[in-house]
This record gives sequence, C-alpha cells and structure tokens, in this order.
Amino acid sequence: MATFNPQQTVFTLSMLAGLGDSLTGSVGTIEPALTQLLETQLTTLQPQIGSWELVWGPAVYELPTSDRPDNTMFVVSGSGQLVVAIAGTNPYSFLDWIVEDFLVSSQVPWLTGSPFSLERKISLGTFNGLSVLQHLTPGPGQAGAGVLLKDFLAAQVSAPITVNVTGHSLGGALSPTVALWLHDVRAEWDPAGNASLAVLPSAGPTAGNSAFAQYSDSQIGAQVTRLYNPLDIVPKAWMTSDLQEIPNLYAPDIEPDLFVDGFVDLAIDISKNGDYTQINLNAPALPGSSVNTSKINPTDPAILNFFAQVGYQHVDAYSVLLGIASPLSPILQTLKTSAQLRSPVSVLTRLQGKLAKFKLKV
Repeated sequence: MATFNPQQTVFTLSMLAGLGDSLTGSVGTIEPALTQLLETQLTTLQPQIGSWELVWGPAVYELPTSDRPDNTMFVVSGSGQLVVAIAGTNPYSFLDWIVEDFLVSSQVPWLTGSPFSLERKISLGTFNGLSVLQHLTPGPGQAGAGVLLKDFLAAQVSAPITVNVTGHSLGGALSPTVALWLHDVRAEWDPAGNASLAVLPSAGPTAGNSAFAQYSDSQIGAQVTRLYNPLDIVPKAWMTSDLQEIPNLYAPDIEPDLFVDGFVDLAIDISKNGDYTQINLNAPALPGSSVNTSKINPTDPAILNFFAQVGYQHVDAYSVLLGIASPLSPILQTLKTSAQLRSPVSVLTRLQGKLAKFKLKV
C-alpha cells in the first residue's frame, strides 16, 4: 500500500519529468534512455507512490542546435487516474530564466477562451512552451508514438476518469496553462465530459496578465492546487510587488547585495508593463519554510550565499515542506547534478554576463 498521500504522489511524479535533463544526444536517443530512467524510478518508488504505468511518452522536444531535452512531457496511469507530468524549459536552470527575459516583455492573446477576449494575455515565452506541448508526440518505439496528447486523452475518456496535470518550476507555469487549454477545447477530446481535470503546479512563475489569471481562476480555479514555498524566488516572477521582496528575502541571515538589487531591478523592468498576476493568487504558501543556514558560508560573499539559498529553496525545500525528502533525495541529487552540467562556470560569472547582456538591450 502506498505511503504517500495523493498530493505527495503527484508532486513526486512531477519531479520525475526532469530526470532527462542530464541526458544528451538526439531526441531519438534521449527518449528511450529517459524511458528506462522513468520506469526504474516508478518501480523503486512503488512502496511510496503505488503502481504507475507509463502510457504515453516520454516525449521530448529539443530547440534547434540543442542536444538536451528542452521540453519533456509524459503520462502515467494509476490509482484510477492519468497524470500528465510536464517539465519546463531547462526547469532547474532557474538562474538563467530569472535573469533572461524568457520573452516576458512581449505578450500574446489567449486564443482558446470562450468568449474570446483580446484582454487575456500570456507571455510569449509561455505561448511558445504551450505550443510545443500541444504539438509534441512521442517518437518511434515510445508509448503513444506519433499521437498528440489531446488525441491520446480522447482515447482514454470513454468512462469517468481524473486527468491530473502537474509540473515544477517552469512546468509549474505550463501545467495549469495546458490544463486551461484542455478545458477550453474539451469538446475536441472529451465531448461526453467524462474527464475531471485536476492541476498541481509547484514553484511556477506567472504565465500571464490579470485578465488571464481571472479567466483561469473562473474556469479551473477550483481544480488547481498551487504549491509554492514563500522563500522561493521563482514564484515571485513576474509580479512587480513580489519581485520587490527578493533582495531582503533571506535577511538577516543573508544581507541584501547590490548585485541582487540590480538583478531584481532588471527583472522588474522587463516585466513591468505586463500586468503579470498569479493564478490562484490567494492560495496559501506551504507552511514551515525557513532559511537553511547550513547553506551559508561566512567566508563567501553575500551574492554566492544568496544564490546557494535560492537553489535550495527552489528544489530541495519542496520535498522537505511536503514531508517526503528522504525518498526523493536520490532523485533530487540527479536533478541537481544535471543543473550543474548545464552550469560549468560559477554562478556569479554567469549572472554578471547575463546582466551585462541585458543592459545592452534595455
């Protein structure tokens, strides 16, 4: 019998979506390798999460010239439901996306709302990610090979079933966006209304403006459980009021730093005209958060201690706050290792380079 509760289980499945980050090669090489990793973890974690079967995917998308998974999605079946797990673009390269604009300065209308309104807008980055997932299919030899997610789900809803969409980090922004799209186009894949949508995004930044957030809340808000650590900087993007909290987030344990101030000012500048608003804005934060003082090195400058804390609060802290840190420890280590592979130079050097680049843009 599984020892995790349903929320812990779905969160665990969402974290598995990032297992392919350390894999390199073509999509045709990565997908079967990731399948083996996923099936191994599903077996290893069975005492905690119960029995789950990989039924679609994993499907991987690589950007041109990339040799790593830039988007990953898979579906598992178990406990009388389907879980759609989504990894965001470079989900643990949070130091990249928080400083790079991720196209948040440009927005496009939400296309599937009913009635349609030009007032509802999502960032161009979110739109691009959603478009990739809408057109993504698993490759040859994979479960559901050549079949779009929407068409796969259409074949699964002949009887009542729960479809739970989940993701962490950028996947935490994409998962409720995908769920809203599925809700809006339900007539195309679930005309009988047999599917009950549920959504568990964690650590997600904002996807769109206030009109979009209001529409999302009105349509699927009751089905969304937004998980966020109040000491994680990622969910604070891109609302200006939340971004302004970042410099003092870990004080007095970590004093404010001029470089952090500059990075936050830049983040505010590139997103300030977007009216960015979180979905389920009043959702309570995960309780029990605290600064991990073991990550603070008194001999390091504040900037390095700040971003070491950022890394902990964005990844490890969630499993701690959800009470499942021990079983997930090997998975988290794999994810952190993959992030390091993406980051061969120091955090400070990378951030200085990013900031210099954006100073030229703005």
